[in-house]
Amino acid sequence: DLIIYGEWLHIPVINERSGRTWMTSAQPSSISRVVPSASDAGVPEIIVLKRMLRQDGTLQDEAPIRVIRPTYNADGLSTGFGGDAFLFGINMTSDNLRGVGDLFTLVDYLDLYDEILYNRAEKIAAMSAVWFDLKLEGYTQEQIEAYLDSEVGGKLPPRPGALYAHNEKAELKANSPQLHADDHSADAGVIKSHIVSSAGYPGTFFDDPGTAGRAVGAEMSEPTFRSMTSFQGLVREFLKAEINYALWARRRAGTLTEDPGEYHISMQRPTNRDIARIGPAMFRLSQAIEVLIAQGVIDNKQARAIVAS
Repeated sequence: DLIIYGEWLHIPVINERSGRTWMTSAQPSSISRVVPSASDAGVPEIIVLKRMLRQDGTLQDEAPIRVIRPTYNADGLSTGFGGDAFLFGINMTSDNLRGVGDLFTLVDYLDLYDEILYNRAEKIAAMSAVWFDLKLEGYTQEQIEAYLDSEVGGKLPPRPGALYAHNEKAELKANSPQLHADDHSADAGVIKSHIVSSAGYPGTFFDDPGTAGRAVGAEMSEPTFRSMTSFQGLVREFLKAEINYALWARRRAGTLTEDPGEYHISMQRPTNRDIARIGPAMFRLSQAIEVLIAQGVIDNKQARAIVAS
């Protein structure tokens, strides 16, 4: 949803007795507009939804709801949360409160690339088409129609291996279109390369190695993995805000038997580093750490932190 729409609109539903929270997902297209905070124009405060069905069955043209934010007392201590919905966005500019999907700038090029492939497929199909041209010299239109209706004409074109006998006035040819097909692969490749690189992926991910060998291809993918890791960190913060809200709802209802305190959201780290590459690197690193400890540059605690990192 974040990559395509650029936004999450999650509306929590709380069981007031148990404190259990369900995060319901609403389409970002249901948002009519977003109103900023009075104190900070870059922070969304009110989400105005489009036509909404009330509980009594009537329609409301616009339904304003507040964005969920942490609340604090006069001493600056946290008192929980206030608001109705979570709104998270990516690729937001300083003058816009709405998120923009990663594919937004590539939609036209994706459509163009799809059209090129479709037209190319149609051209290949047309090139394989075959039709027959029967020339009957000196025949009138009535004689041509009578010939086609005759026993001989009714068997045309002949089946493979069949015998077709005719005189010097009848000539049957098989024709195919001469489209002078040129190579579209270069043009399509340029557009595909633009799409892939603009999306932040190396060509080796999409069967386009170019001049890159296996070793170079692995290095080309490292920036993409770093970008993925950064995106995971952003999603992690979004999830943390919603988890903290759910924990608060349980605390408020008095049904949280054990407070988790600090917690960590773990995500699979995208990387192209494997054990075969890590092993020799760790051996060289351990030798360097031994020298650093012996020289008094670092202590054992700092050495452990380096190895863990």
